[in-house]
Amino acid sequence: MVLRITSIPPLNLLLLLWLVAPAIPAATLTPVLQNTVTAARSTGDLPVIIQFSDKLDIRALRKEVKTIISADRPEGRRGHRLKRQHAKRALIVDTMKRKARRSKRLIRRFLKARGEPRPLKSLWAINALAGEIPAYLIEEMAALPGVERISIDTVYTLAAPTGNRLSGLPMWNLESINAVSLWETGLEGQGIVVGVMDSGVDMNHPDLIDNWRGGDNSWFDPYGQHNLPVDFTGHGTQATGVILGGDASGYRIGAAPEAEWIAARIFDDTNRATLSAIHQAFQWMLDPDGDPNTDDAPDVVNNSWGFANTINECFQEFAEDIRLLKEADISVIFAAGNFGPNAESSISPANDPTVVSVGSVDSYNDIAISSSRGPGACDGGTFPKLVAPGENIFTADRLPLTYNVVSGTSFAAPHVAGAIALLKSAFPSATVSQLETSLLESSIDIGPIGADGDFGYGLLNVAGAYDWLIDDLGLSGAGILMFGEKAYSIDEKTKTLTLTLYRIGGSVGEISVDFQTSDISAISGLGHDYLGRVDTLVFSDGETARSFDITILDDSEDEMDEGFQITLYNPQGGAVLGGRSSVPVTILDDDGPGSLVFEALSYAVNESHPKVTLSVLRLGGSSGRITVDFATHGRSATAGADFEPKTGTLTFEEGVASSSISVNLLDDDTYEGNETFDLILSNATGGATLGVSATATVSLLDDDAGETLPTFTFSAPQYNVDESDGRVEITVQRLGDSSGSYSVDYKTAAGSAVEGDDFIQIDGTLNFLAGANSRTFEVEILNDGIFETAETFSLALYNPSSGSALGQTSATLIRIGDDDAKPGVGLFSAGVNGGLSGASTSGSLGTQSRIAAGGTAQEADGSKGQAGSFSFSIGNFLGVLDVNGDELLKPDDDTELQSSADADIAGDDPQPGTDCSEAETRIHPDGIKTEGDGINQDCKGQDRQLYRQSKTSDLDQTGRQITHPAEDGATP
Repeated sequence: MVLRITSIPPLNLLLLLWLVAPAIPAATLTPVLQNTVTAARSTGDLPVIIQFSDKLDIRALRKEVKTIISADRPEGRRGHRLKRQHAKRALIVDTMKRKARRSKRLIRRFLKARGEPRPLKSLWAINALAGEIPAYLIEEMAALPGVERISIDTVYTLAAPTGNRLSGLPMWNLESINAVSLWETGLEGQGIVVGVMDSGVDMNHPDLIDNWRGGDNSWFDPYGQHNLPVDFTGHGTQATGVILGGDASGYRIGAAPEAEWIAARIFDDTNRATLSAIHQAFQWMLDPDGDPNTDDAPDVVNNSWGFANTINECFQEFAEDIRLLKEADISVIFAAGNFGPNAESSISPANDPTVVSVGSVDSYNDIAISSSRGPGACDGGTFPKLVAPGENIFTADRLPLTYNVVSGTSFAAPHVAGAIALLKSAFPSATVSQLETSLLESSIDIGPIGADGDFGYGLLNVAGAYDWLIDDLGLSGAGILMFGEKAYSIDEKTKTLTLTLYRIGGSVGEISVDFQTSDISAISGLGHDYLGRVDTLVFSDGETARSFDITILDDSEDEMDEGFQITLYNPQGGAVLGGRSSVPVTILDDDGPGSLVFEALSYAVNESHPKVTLSVLRLGGSSGRITVDFATHGRSATAGADFEPKTGTLTFEEGVASSSISVNLLDDDTYEGNETFDLILSNATGGATLGVSATATVSLLDDDAGETLPTFTFSAPQYNVDESDGRVEITVQRLGDSSGSYSVDYKTAAGSAVEGDDFIQIDGTLNFLAGANSRTFEVEILNDGIFETAETFSLALYNPSSGSALGQTSATLIRIGDDDAKPGVGLFSAGVNGGLSGASTSGSLGTQSRIAAGGTAQEADGSKGQAGSFSFSIGNFLGVLDVNGDELLKPDDDTELQSSADADIAGDDPQPGTDCSEAETRIHPDGIKTEGDGINQDCKGQDRQLYRQSKTSDLDQTGRQITHPAEDGATP
């Protein structure tokens, strides 16, 4: 869902449920508030959020939980984990409510002493208060002991989402994520509760009414307007339908149809929301009935919303809320955002490293053109984490609409929430980190090999995650510890860098590891670049992921990017260190004044609308106070007749990254066709520059009765072409009046397909003479003869001539299907010792590919240095390479298999009492990991076979992906 700020400071609305919030640095008084206080000092109260520094101490919490469990002595590992979860949730709620009561007393006494008592809302989960405070008292309040930050409680507005026509079959999305195979085993989310933070849910929908948990602890309206669930836009109902909707339509619409839902509405009856209301919704999810001793929190919370003006920014307003939910063993899912196709288009809160961010793919498994791309702005890491179906999804809608077909990452994320519900139902004692890790580890890699900035770790595969959990929960090892990313980066103005450590290959027992920072070019310490840290991280039994924070300091000096190192050492409890035990961190300097652009190149609004509001963004830096002039300029629209002419100056204070301009529109009763005017930025001061989008065009859509003037649209939202076809024909249609002559420009834009390598870039103008309703042109497709995954680029229409406008499909996607033969390599265990050998190639053509063994593994204790050739025939031909183990239990070594992949020689020698069985090998982004086939992984002597599969053989019989393209481009 998309929103924009509508008050304090005033900005405008953008469709879908995404929010716009000010990009503000950490400070006792934020720059936005400081300016507002100065302007409103004598005008009354300001809505603010007062945050206190006394946050939850996770280490102390865990020690107390451990003491409670030791005294209670629950039976078995499952009982121990469930008791720990209950104890943690109760302690989190009780501890934070006590802290918040102390903070509230401090502020109440302060206000009473000054004769200004005010009602205050408790945001106890983050130890904060919200209320309207006299402007003249805010600076004094900021100096009180324990006050960490005061910020504006910004107001947002939501517009109703829109739907599409059904393209394809219902349920394709649920089949795509392999949910159907779990349903066949009887798993449908029984006993699981899903929380939904959205526009609400229509509880009377036939596919949802029986799944509402019911009672006072199952619906929260922070505005106090409705005692039972409602939804006035349909967005929340649509998302909930994808999570757990039934089959009243004749088709199943939800991934976990037996799960129950509860919901927190974050918008009021006028579709307005506040930051404080969203904080209240988060804390309600921790304790729905207000009793810490009653464990009624959900197992997973879905969030299909985000802040639209945080593109490639890290806005940490809800980081503490999310941290508490995760510590309470509640999975947090966020839609990645609809701000693609460019890289670095992540938004907040989805780019919080601790949440599962979800991008959108279509039924071809192509990334949606609008799906936000990585890397993540909060850590420079993988974003999104996963992708799931999000285009043309058949789901529930608010009554009386009943059903709709929707698109966007808002509807990709609910697939993951539904998957968590299915898995938690099957494995009730599994930790939230185990559940989330299973999704990442089992995802189907459909982009470039390994995690990437389009598809993340891969396509959601809930059946594969189920298999992974069977394997992992059966392991007896303490695990291998490594960072989740090879390197991290963060903007200097971002307060906190969060890093996640993963525990793989076993999660039995409590373990710990020490970590420390060390300077490279960045300097640690107050007054410098970051706060150095030496500490210990403890993993509880069953935990497979832990996060910790490093504080980043903004020095306001314009300087080069700087870096430091974080290193793991001294693992305890039987754990060992893996390959990523030391990682670099880059602090990206953002102290320049920035570049100013409009958020979009074009806007469209009905003529009868009273005004249009355009957002101006400050990119690449927010240091200092800058200004920029703006002015309207009529094109076919006339100033004074169609819109009120406007000139002025925008001022951006230190740290402020967005503003807006509103232009009043003048309606008339005369049909005159669509008209346009421009808004132009100029004369940037303070060292700021103007970006490429310094001019925006506004189309006034004439909604008076009369003849319909033309609009231009592509004939299809997507064109499919094989690489060998050589060209694709594109049709542009003119809808409406065809009596006159008009024109429209077009141009290509690269996506995963690259100009000059995959297609020839073109731009031009289509002229429509009187009577012409369509024009065609061709785009040349280049055939490189090398197998690669399907690639896409886009075409856009722009600059329609006077009196015409762009239609609904003004951008289209071209999907290039690769029809080259598919060479691939995969490695799996043979179960025999065959040495280096070949198989008969009689009657078949073959190609040769050299293989050399060696890497970090030493010939004396791992890989025997071998070299040889494999002959790849047209069929499924394989050769065998025996990689000998040394029977010593130790961290994984790795062996490089050239022309294929890096193979890990897993530390798989048996521990005492291990009953070994044949294991298989899977391909992971970091190499090859040997995993037990449902029984055990701690077995030695696993052989590796190199094989080649045909183009269509991407999955083995269990549905696991086992091939990837050969790096040398070998052909059959």
